[in-house]
Amino acid sequence: MVVLRAQRTTRARWRVSVEAMVCSVLTLCLVHALLSSMSLRTDVTLRLQQTGADSDRAKKEGGLVVETEARHKTEEVGAVGAFGSTASAGVDRVATGLLNSSFCSPSQETFVEGRGQVAAVLVLSYNRPRYLNTTLGAIRERLKARSVSRKFPVFVSQDGDNADVSKVIESFPSLVAGHLVHPRGEEGGLEGVKPRLRGYYYLSAHYKWALGQIFDCMKHPKAIIVEDDMEVSVDFFQFFEGTARLLDKDPSLYAVSSWNDNGYGSYASDPRALRRTDFFGGLGWMLTRGLWDELKAGWPAAFWDDYMRQDKQRQGRQTIVPEVSRNHNFGERGTSNPDDFFEMGIERIVSNSVYVPFAEEDLSYLELDRFKLDMWEKVRKSRTVDSKDNINDLAGEQDLVLYYGTQEEEEEILQTYFELQYPPRGSFEGITMIRNPNSKRSHMIYIAPSDHPKDSSAVQAQGAGGQGEQDEA
Repeated sequence: MVVLRAQRTTRARWRVSVEAMVCSVLTLCLVHALLSSMSLRTDVTLRLQQTGADSDRAKKEGGLVVETEARHKTEEVGAVGAFGSTASAGVDRVATGLLNSSFCSPSQETFVEGRGQVAAVLVLSYNRPRYLNTTLGAIRERLKARSVSRKFPVFVSQDGDNADVSKVIESFPSLVAGHLVHPRGEEGGLEGVKPRLRGYYYLSAHYKWALGQIFDCMKHPKAIIVEDDMEVSVDFFQFFEGTARLLDKDPSLYAVSSWNDNGYGSYASDPRALRRTDFFGGLGWMLTRGLWDELKAGWPAAFWDDYMRQDKQRQGRQTIVPEVSRNHNFGERGTSNPDDFFEMGIERIVSNSVYVPFAEEDLSYLELDRFKLDMWEKVRKSRTVDSKDNINDLAGEQDLVLYYGTQEEEEEILQTYFELQYPPRGSFEGITMIRNPNSKRSHMIYIAPSDHPKDSSAVQAQGAGGQGEQDEA
């Protein structure tokens, strides 16, 4: 009897001891998890604050783009969030819209070969329902008019949960193949960033997340990016269908854009003309999944377009653009459109109204060696002028060229003579080309470097030299 009681007492004590040990272990695990979470949250938030503390647009010095130290920090940190984030997935939803989780919805249909698709159309939206309605309406009209809807499945990515935006998207059931909702976070972690710049951080994070959905989750080979303040032209999709073949096979191409930064009404008149440029403009553009694979790991926390223009990313590759833009940007209010820039620039860009069947056109003239040789030969044959007065006096009788020897001279010609932006946009190997507004026969004006070859044999040798190294526009 005494022995039995002793055994029961021992077993009871043993159970109490084991339970106590289990509780202790669980408590320690919980404390460790909380401390780790706090540490990660603090680390990520501090990194974002440090990154954005003095962040500002790149400064211009001597005509060259010089990035601030804060921008370099931004690139080092990367876009914290989806696909290739520097933070772990468990921290992705912490405190800010930049920390968004990477996931693929099980309901998303992946790309299937053999359906004749050219590219997915990715429409990015946030809080402008009226703008979005105009954009989607134009896309639906253009796709329906040419019966090419199956070639361009449309996906709308919504940043946040604005109810009015959701209603607009839901009102296009026959157009929208997928409604993607990006989990936009709070503004915590951006306290050190100037309020007017915070939108650039949200926009960059949304871009990365949405592109990840299209390429990493759904495996589309190409995507056309449209923002919710763009009205596409009558041949917008034919333009991309025709140039998609070039983008697929030409490694010297970076992207295709429907926007010409120099496409002001007086300088752009030929709807059939396409060209190569060293400057990536964006604003309605197409990229491949291969390029996305290059870009995503280093995607910046803000200013994604500047990131894409850097030599490190561009690697000497060029973008195809039309002379006459294929979209009309009507958004007077938005992240990237300060009032003065819109009034002075974007609203003056003309949009095409003439249908051109680019999918049926021979675009081989855009191949690098051929385009380069043709460009230099046209410059060589042009009449040299040295002032704007001479240009006006000649009244557009033939193609004209103004040579510059320094960056200062180039800047003066572009800004003073033609009211174009500097550093130059839309240039090819240092040559900026526009239509002569005084010409009745659509002659060209070239602004070219003075070391351009002046005789045909030198031009031939230059063309045979291949692509070579190119400076960032």
